[in-house]
Amino acid sequence: MKAQGPEQSVSGEDLVRRTNAAVGAATMLVGPHRRRALKIGACVGIVLVAAVAGYRIYDRAMMPPVPALESAPPEEVVSFIANPRGMSRLSRFDQDNFVTMWKAHYGRDEPRRALREHLEQCDDERRAAVREALFKVRKRQFLQDAAEFLRIREDRSAGYQFLSERLAAIAADTAWVRGDGDPQRDLTGVMGGGLPRNPDDWMRLIVSETTPEERVVGEQYVGALREVYEQVRKRQRPAGNAAAEGT
Repeated sequence: MKAQGPEQSVSGEDLVRRTNAAVGAATMLVGPHRRRALKIGACVGIVLVAAVAGYRIYDRAMMPPVPALESAPPEEVVSFIANPRGMSRLSRFDQDNFVTMWKAHYGRDEPRRALREHLEQCDDERRAAVREALFKVRKRQFLQDAAEFLRIREDRSAGYQFLSERLAAIAADTAWVRGDGDPQRDLTGVMGGGLPRNPDDWMRLIVSETTPEERVVGEQYVGALREVYEQVRKRQRPAGNAAAEGT
């Protein structure tokens, strides 16, 4: 017996010929009425497959290119974020990577001021689209964090460390939106409205913007965040009072 060679790729024309041959062979085994129904069903199936393939090609072609943050103007970047076929269509990994690079680039003075000026010129609809796109990414990250916390919470030390790191990240995001206290870099008025910036904000969003299944996970996580948040505040309060008394 001859050894079988490697499987060869099948071209589109070969696939059509083989499909037609299969349909022809099948129709020889049934009556005339069933033959007609089989042919019609096969044609409909081929049309549906072609339609799905065509839509995927069209959908991919309509996606705007990912802007190069170092050289793209704020108009292009904001348009990519707000476009339903833009950032929202990236993979989860690419979304996270893009947002990380976006925050790093627009954390610098000159790009930050240019971004703020452009957002001030945008209408409410465009700014709302930017907030919604960013919120979807942050919501997904939040639910991923919630699932990870539920996985490790039996280890109290690891759970506490995880919550502390997440609270620090929330604080850093808040400072970023507010421009680290610089009014010329503050995006609160032009973009920050409605964005969650602390555990209380997240609790309100968890109630209104999630499914019941997501809410079960999210509320447990937010409750744990709030407990650690209050512990940190209590520890910091005496230190602040002592410093004030010493001046």
